[in-house]
Amino acid sequence: MMDRPIKIKPLWHIMIFVMLGCGSRTPDVNENMQVSAKWSEIPQKMKDVDACYIAYIDSSGNIAEYSKGVDVGGEPVDQNTLFEGASLSKTFFAYAFWKALNTGDIKPADVHASICGSVSGTIPVSPFKFLSHTVPCSDSCIFPEFKTRNEFAYSENGYLVLQKAFERHMGMDLEQIATNYIFKPSLLKQASFVWQHTNTNFVDGYYQTGKIHRPIYKLTKPASNGSLYISGRDLVTFTNMLINSRELDSMSVPVIPVKGFDHLYWGRGIGIEKNHGREIAWQWGSNWSFNHILLINRSDRSALICLSNSIIGAKRIRETTKWLLGTDFQLFDYINWY
Repeated sequence: MMDRPIKIKPLWHIMIFVMLGCGSRTPDVNENMQVSAKWSEIPQKMKDVDACYIAYIDSSGNIAEYSKGVDVGGEPVDQNTLFEGASLSKTFFAYAFWKALNTGDIKPADVHASICGSVSGTIPVSPFKFLSHTVPCSDSCIFPEFKTRNEFAYSENGYLVLQKAFERHMGMDLEQIATNYIFKPSLLKQASFVWQHTNTNFVDGYYQTGKIHRPIYKLTKPASNGSLYISGRDLVTFTNMLINSRELDSMSVPVIPVKGFDHLYWGRGIGIEKNHGREIAWQWGSNWSFNHILLINRSDRSALICLSNSIIGAKRIRETTKWLLGTDFQLFDYINWY
């Protein structure tokens, strides 16, 4: 594969500045300077990742970007290249759910879910418990021990149960819900919970540079736990909206501790790490070969976004995040990114 020019957009160039009318940011000058000074070294840090997109939104709203690799058509990866979003889907779903609540389109009524193994009867469950991963369940019913358990256990199924209830109430599927609450209002150009046959600018999954793992999945049913397709540009736009939103306030209440990790909590739709006096909202994504991280520093409203298409990407994202931000985040121990 031919080497192609990398794209680096340093912080001292104001690439994008998003004004959402939700108050000004408080600049963290030291962190901004730290990231700016290190940005040019990212290519070396990510050298054996086949393709990636990285962006840092600083505390003043400026954005630095880096991308590498080529897409399936042999064109350079850029801010418009699509990746499987994996569990970043959960953050988009949680935002849409809270947006519907905060606009009064739905009420915070309990979800009446079937009990696994029972021929009749349902059990009322707060929707917030699904968002905080505290409901033991399959993707269609609640396990009986729900009545006696209240602890965090990361769950794909809980989001699917809540998705079905949300869809029933709204009378539309998740793709249309997300279009109404996120994609159209935010002017996202490519994001989708289902594969679009018109997609051409995307990457397949790799082990590492040049070693393919599998083609990109082309999913036709929207799933709140992992079917999102996302580009760097759309994720930056969404993150800027999220940073300045009432919905992030709703999502990032630290509801339940993550057992065994004294700095980690889960909120009502997003993870929370309390780190050196800062509160970091976070979500990771991993479909084996697609590995990503979204970190939002709620103290100064800066954010780091990393999208990758490689299994080695998990290791490299952890290393790069620690090096770039000068912090060893406990969340990487929890998700076991070595």
